[in-house]
Amino acid sequence: MADRLGKTLRGYLAREITVGFAGGLALFTFILLTARIIEMVDLVLSRGLPALAVARLFALILPTFLELTTPVAALLAVLVAFGRFASDGEMVAMRAAGISWGALLQPVVRFGVATALATLVVATFVRPWANRAITDTVYELAKAKATAALRPRVFNSDFGGIVIYVASASPASGELGGILVADERDEASRTTVFAARGRVFADEPQRRVRLQLRDGTTVTRHPGADSYDVTSFASLEVSLDVAREIRALSSAGPRPSDMPLDELAAALRDGESEAATEVHRKLAFAVAALVFSLLGVPLAATASKTARGRGLVISIGAAFFYYLLLSAGVVLAPAAGLPTGVGLWLPNLVFAVVAARALRRLARDLPPFPRPAFTLPAQLGTDGSEKAT
Repeated sequence: MADRLGKTLRGYLAREITVGFAGGLALFTFILLTARIIEMVDLVLSRGLPALAVARLFALILPTFLELTTPVAALLAVLVAFGRFASDGEMVAMRAAGISWGALLQPVVRFGVATALATLVVATFVRPWANRAITDTVYELAKAKATAALRPRVFNSDFGGIVIYVASASPASGELGGILVADERDEASRTTVFAARGRVFADEPQRRVRLQLRDGTTVTRHPGADSYDVTSFASLEVSLDVAREIRALSSAGPRPSDMPLDELAAALRDGESEAATEVHRKLAFAVAALVFSLLGVPLAATASKTARGRGLVISIGAAFFYYLLLSAGVVLAPAAGLPTGVGLWLPNLVFAVVAARALRRLARDLPPFPRPAFTLPAQLGTDGSEKAT
């Protein structure tokens, strides 16, 4: 058994790390999604959107946050597993049995590599697919919201600068009667539309929802002018921006992070700098999962019996410092004439150096993090003698 882990101990370590990782991933992802959960509940309760469609949108948003929370959850998992060993004295027993730190690191390295690969798969394949699915889901929700929002004898202002009043509505045919539309989207002119009838229809090719009005009149007032423009029409279409608040929940858009692998590769061949930065970002976050896993071992080795609950605090602190370095690197790298990708790798470099030095000290049976070299000054006693503190 010396210098290697037995099957039972390997299974125990793997189980502890896996359980801690699952709990940490759920916790950190829930923290980041709290605000969006509240907004989604409001969409169901106040806006009348289908709960199943909103739940699907919520599931599609998750991959965006998993990229951020996976490295931190990996750190928490290793901290919890090895911290329990250290605080219970099991670490000392294993070391006394001849099990080296190299042997103890083997399951951590495997876990870190697996987590890094999973993060890369999520960033490269799952997230682009999810964002494409979000576009379809938002469109379906927009249609449902437009139909549910236009209730008879209610002034509705959920359409991004347009207020709509409907006197009557037929649920069977979808026909609307006695329609008033106040359009204030253009500050240079305010338009009011009166229509005898109309209906909401979906423009499938354009993925938009429109209000088709028939037999009406538009009244346009220009600020600073005393006159009005009055125009009669037989048919008029008004675009309804019903998906603005839904799109804000997902933060999906035509960005490099949303590109599938083939489009990203094509952008790289065309020499687009944003595509190159996105590749660095995906790889950097994946490697961060491995680096955080390795860093958790020396951090946990300093645990004591009174430090069981500090894993969460350390994980949050490490994540804060990591993303602080990441933000600084992204800003400072271009200012120094370096590619943005260099700034994305800066936190990984700093954390990897700290982890490597701490693990090297552990291998030599030294404290992973050296204690401060200074001592507190001595205090004078009442008789003039010095007292050590």
